[in-house]
Amino acid sequence: MELKQPVQQMAKKSVELIKNKIDGKDIDTLTVLPVEFVDGGTTR
Repeated sequence: MELKQPVQQMAKKSVELIKNKIDGKDIDTLTVLPVEFVDGGTTR
């Protein structure tokens, strides 16, 4: 099993948070994005 992470969404949200912080806006302290387990690869 592998954990598939939404890398593009993570990057987009990171940029959004940084921009809001620079602009002096409040930022979210918790962000939840979907992940999924997929078959393939190895797990240690």
